[in-house]
Amino acid sequence: MIYAIEIPSQISSDVLALIPAQWARKHGIFPIKYCHREKEITILKKNGLQEEIKAAIAFHLPYRIRWQAISGNVIERLIETYYSNSGKKLESATQRDPFSEKSHQVVEMVEFFLKKAVEARASDLHFESMQEGLKVRMRIDGALIEELVEKKMEKGIIARIKVLANLDIMEMRRPQDGRFQRVLNGKKMDFRVSTLPTFHGESVVLRVLDKTPFVSESSSVVIPSKIRNELASIANSNSGLFLVTGPTGSGKTTTLYVTLRTINSPNLKINTIEDPVEYELDGIVQSEVNPAIDFTFASILRSVLRHDPDKIMIGEIRDAETAKIAVQAALTGHLVMSTLHTNDAPSTIIRLMDLGIEAYKIASTLKAVLSQRLLRQLCPECKQIYTPHPQLLINNPCNSTTSLCKATGCNKCNHTGYNGRKVIFELIKMNPHIQSLISKRAPLHELKDYLKSTQHQTLFDVARQFLAQGIISYDDLIKNIPLS
Repeated sequence: MIYAIEIPSQISSDVLALIPAQWARKHGIFPIKYCHREKEITILKKNGLQEEIKAAIAFHLPYRIRWQAISGNVIERLIETYYSNSGKKLESATQRDPFSEKSHQVVEMVEFFLKKAVEARASDLHFESMQEGLKVRMRIDGALIEELVEKKMEKGIIARIKVLANLDIMEMRRPQDGRFQRVLNGKKMDFRVSTLPTFHGESVVLRVLDKTPFVSESSSVVIPSKIRNELASIANSNSGLFLVTGPTGSGKTTTLYVTLRTINSPNLKINTIEDPVEYELDGIVQSEVNPAIDFTFASILRSVLRHDPDKIMIGEIRDAETAKIAVQAALTGHLVMSTLHTNDAPSTIIRLMDLGIEAYKIASTLKAVLSQRLLRQLCPECKQIYTPHPQLLINNPCNSTTSLCKATGCNKCNHTGYNGRKVIFELIKMNPHIQSLISKRAPLHELKDYLKSTQHQTLFDVARQFLAQGIISYDDLIKNIPLS
């Protein structure tokens, strides 16, 4: 039996906003009517629409759906008429989330969390679907601070973020990656978005990046003048390899930016290869990795070497191919700066060997290694002095120190017990003896024994000084610093 389909002569923007334009065009669907009393939406569909697509649309819409099949040509004409880019009245409707009754509230809530993340200097913003609701967490000073949002807002918030990042709003089975930019609190911000399907829905993480041109180090990465002078000396070398090591989020890139800014001048050609470009550097040529088109660290580095650079900064050496090209560039008259993931500075030698770099090349190209960590700084308003257990004092910085400080929490630090972070460094500069140890592939303990004999300060040594001064907690030291 064939039923006549009555298409209204005018379709309101509220009805159209229920189905974003990208849905309509991609899947050949079109909303024609919404009944508030029945909470039912009538959607036209072309013949052959897959059941899994219909299920995905039903999952995102909090209404009962009445499907009506119609010729694809009719749907195309309706889409062209109502979703046309020239249709001023529907321009905004196509960009709205598929929850018209809550869209304004959803937009405001997402905006609130974006602004809050920027104000709190959060590095990441997490939206996690849980059984009890949507958990929103911000990573501030390395720690996650959370709050809960009502379950009914979950789908709208996630859909809104997908719209901002130009992601497929209906794709919930596969991870997606995107990005968007906003000006918030007077700052140009870049948000890198990653979605992940989970048991209770989707998890969305936004990496928060300040796109304001880089001026100086952040409040978290304040480089002591002694280290800064050493970095300037290393960066002024005509050739060689300089590496900054540490875990993700330890401020390695900021340290490299500070170093580049120190030496930047019109007389030098400086190229950077980054994933992503975190700060804009005036006078420096910056390139961004794009694996989708095979624009990788290694492929960009090959091209950069044909652009007559004096200094090259590589955001990270992730694989053997990039490592080998970087070392070759260092051997042929370029200063190459990059980062690696290692526990401490001495371990960098082993890591380079693991990447297939011959010992003699490491010895002849490596100028210096800087290892760093960011430790949470105890809140000066509420930290408490306490006497630790005698066994714990074995690792205390000084035999005469029998008291430490611990976190408690107050209004000043959002009841976390911490306020800001402190950066610590371990610097190894190459000399003939170290080069000899590397060339003969001496065991790592021999290098560490030699460094100890020269009064070299390890990450642990520096951290223990801050511990003795009551700046950091013992728990944070043990959690983040290799005991060497």
